[in-house]
Amino acid sequence: MKTHLQFTIAISAVFLSALPQTDAALCGSLCALYTLNFNDEFNAQGVNGAAWNYRVDRGQPPRLSLQLRDNIAVGDGNMMIALKNQSIGGFNYTGGGLVSKRSFQYGYFEANMSLNDGKGWHSSFWLNAGNGTLLGGAKAVHTEIDVFEVDSIDPRKTRHNILQWQNSGTVKSLTTGVYTSRYDFRGWHVWGFLWTEEGVNVWIDGNLAWTQAYPPRTWQHNHLNIWLTSIAYRDTPDNSKLQGVVRTDYIRYCQRDYYLTAGSLCDKDSQTVPCPSNAGYSETGSWLDSSLEGYTKGLLTRYSQCGASGATASWTTTLAVAGTYQISIFVIVLDSSDTRAAYDVQRNGQPVQARLFVNQTEGVDRWLGILQSADGIAVKAGERFTVTVTSSGNGCTRADSVKFVRIA
Repeated sequence: MKTHLQFTIAISAVFLSALPQTDAALCGSLCALYTLNFNDEFNAQGVNGAAWNYRVDRGQPPRLSLQLRDNIAVGDGNMMIALKNQSIGGFNYTGGGLVSKRSFQYGYFEANMSLNDGKGWHSSFWLNAGNGTLLGGAKAVHTEIDVFEVDSIDPRKTRHNILQWQNSGTVKSLTTGVYTSRYDFRGWHVWGFLWTEEGVNVWIDGNLAWTQAYPPRTWQHNHLNIWLTSIAYRDTPDNSKLQGVVRTDYIRYCQRDYYLTAGSLCDKDSQTVPCPSNAGYSETGSWLDSSLEGYTKGLLTRYSQCGASGATASWTTTLAVAGTYQISIFVIVLDSSDTRAAYDVQRNGQPVQARLFVNQTEGVDRWLGILQSADGIAVKAGERFTVTVTSSGNGCTRADSVKFVRIA
């Protein structure tokens, strides 16, 4: 039977309308203008294979279990991970989990979960590139965001982390460290996670547990897959408590903004669907990879053949939700860049405004609003927008990112 928790957190009608009426969003006015974009309520009998991969990796100590597809079941409104004392593949224990086939970036994530009883298991709701077999993808540098990690030796303790990995080791981290909470995580608890370009917030049952600045020019903000997992880890499991189970009632993702990039923010080896960030990017004329990073660390940009006019780079997306949006470009500044790069905005193939010219040699790297009205532009659901930059021939035209931010 599904478990629903009710809270009295104030929330905009726009956001609540996107969620089932029996559930309240946790992050109040911070989540205004967000709408449901992906969810699994786990009401079907069986895993939705179009949405999920299985976690089936194995690892070296302190990982003590082999992760198996057969340990995952969906039924009675829950996704269940069986935790077993089972000798297979050189391991004495087996765990598992689900990993979303789709990758995500900024937005609000929410899951309702209950964890197992008995020591020896590491359960987590987290984001990382990967397909369930390939952990972290193939890139040497990748990001991990842990909405929560709980080691079952003490079901009241948790921690929240942002980790940047370099091959097999962490380069740097932002973390709460392990702390004792007011909650017993063997019961049902709703975890809310808001990720924006500026930072992250985590809520437990509507109570703010962590807020952290997370600037993209310092940290790599790439697209990440959702992981709902439990593995034997560090402490030998208590066999008297097995078979154990970790349950997830639902997982939801709500989106407000659309970011499009010239370079990819996804790991190609772990992706089973097109990368959302650069799926709408296209070029005409001659363009080359640049070593200059874009709005986020690790995102390489593009530049047109220097001195050649008429080359274009375009970012196209369909805005699924009606509202008022601001449109911005990220300007990469360099002395050799285009002094008169021309930007056009089209809605459903028609010009929105007069052409805007930008000197890419002046100022600093920055987001620049390109709409003539500071009030933004009113958008109907399903309208298609394209932003195009055209090279003038006065230097090298640089292309990075475009964002559509909903402001009303």
